[in-house]
Amino acid sequence: MSSHSNPWSLAEEAIEEYLTATRDCIGHAKPDGGVLGYPAVLLLLCVVNALGTYLRNESVTINGRHQTITKGEPFRVLNHPLLKQQLSDAQIKRVEKAFRNPLAHNALIAVGVGLTPAKTGSPFEFSGNEVWISVPALYEIAADAWTHFDKAKIKYAIQTFKLGS
Repeated sequence: MSSHSNPWSLAEEAIEEYLTATRDCIGHAKPDGGVLGYPAVLLLLCVVNALGTYLRNESVTINGRHQTITKGEPFRVLNHPLLKQQLSDAQIKRVEKAFRNPLAHNALIAVGVGLTPAKTGSPFEFSGNEVWISVPALYEIAADAWTHFDKAKIKYAIQTFKLGS
């Protein structure tokens, strides 16, 4: 943690810290063989939300249609080329509603969803009403997206959309 003269350098540091803390959560072995999945996924979904905020108005393909990432739909960023997912609109909403909001606000996740410490090819698995997140796979796509993310877009978004005001 350091002092910042502008909000965009603070945002960069915060995301770096989220990813570092997530890596530490994944590296922590619980007695049952699990990892610290809940804090890891909460931090990762904060990164996803932030990327969606900073990539607002960029185009993504959802359900075969070009759509923009909007203020009210930052999780559309999951289908941005940086995150390389091809989720349907319904799947994006399921991830957000099942994990992000309840985990952030109530320390819960929805019934019928879960986290796995197993590294899988895709971070999201949908089966019937179930949704599973592979914590390591979500970390990999978020960390890779951050590595390739144009950090100048943070300053642009903060100034353009008056974030933090």
